[in-house]
Amino acid sequence: MNRTKKLTTLGGAVLVGAMSVAWLSAPSLAQTQIQVLDREGPYEKLVDVGRAGFSAGDVVLESHPLLAPVDESVVGRSFTRLTVMKVVRGGEDLVGILEFTARLSGGDVTAYGPVRFSDLFAPGGATFAVIGATGTYEGMTGSATAVATETEGEFLITIHLIG
Repeated sequence: MNRTKKLTTLGGAVLVGAMSVAWLSAPSLAQTQIQVLDREGPYEKLVDVGRAGFSAGDVVLESHPLLAPVDESVVGRSFTRLTVMKVVRGGEDLVGILEFTARLSGGDVTAYGPVRFSDLFAPGGATFAVIGATGTYEGMTGSATAVATETEGEFLITIHLIG
């Protein structure tokens, strides 16, 4: 075997060995789960840019206190923007893009993604990607799932963070 071929083979073996060591010695990722209740009110605003009522391009802005599911104490605040892309099922449902920020004592967690409004009322709810976080949650990724509760206008939000 010539010298170049030996060095290439040796370099490949060292690289594979280093990758194996890095993979084996990687620290385990911390996981955090946060659950909050989000109830409608006190601030909700429909920015109606198209036809009267919901139509493509409309924006719904909301800000609500976030409550602990156990005792309903205030644990934070939500800031939500829903942009309507399409009204479906004769106006009974809509498809849009949802942006949601939970401002909690440990920092902010922001989730984003497409949503069909009726999915929020399905057993599994609607799941969104966590696209950013601050404070103690900085650098974490994950998902947030929102599902309607039995109380009208109330949603249980479960945030799963990994990092």
